[in-house]
Amino acid sequence: MAKFNSLEDIFADIEREIAEALLETGNETSRNMQRIISSLVYGGYTPLVYQRTGNLRESPRIIKISSTSMTVGVDDDRDRGFEGTATMSEIIDRFTRGTVIAQGSEYEKGQRKDNYREPIPLAQELMKELNRVEEIFISKLKRKLPLKSITH
Repeated sequence: MAKFNSLEDIFADIEREIAEALLETGNETSRNMQRIISSLVYGGYTPLVYQRTGNLRESPRIIKISSTSMTVGVDDDRDRGFEGTATMSEIIDRFTRGTVIAQGSEYEKGQRKDNYREPIPLAQELMKELNRVEEIFISKLKRKLPLKSITH
């Protein structure tokens, strides 16, 4: 157990632990969102005509972080070449609505005559993960701080 010489030392240690828990939470949430994209988007079909960049999968990240707050989201500047000039948020919406053309994919083999990918719950699954941020943060903070009870 750490020894402190003053209240300022205790508060500084708590602030350091909070900042570290925020960073860990952001990194874990980003990785979980990347896994969701890998599973739902990249696992859904194998393109035959074009080569994937992987930019959509890598787009979830910590957007902003300070010692007291953190924002995780999709980096909208990652890929301007996908279906024109669409942002990552627009691409996620297209996958969710089923308006992504599956050209060059196995869907061209007659599975869908309109040649669009089936809608997938991408936006919903990403939001579920984002809604877990508080829970993840609290669990990390409980492990770091020797407090008997941390509630949200």
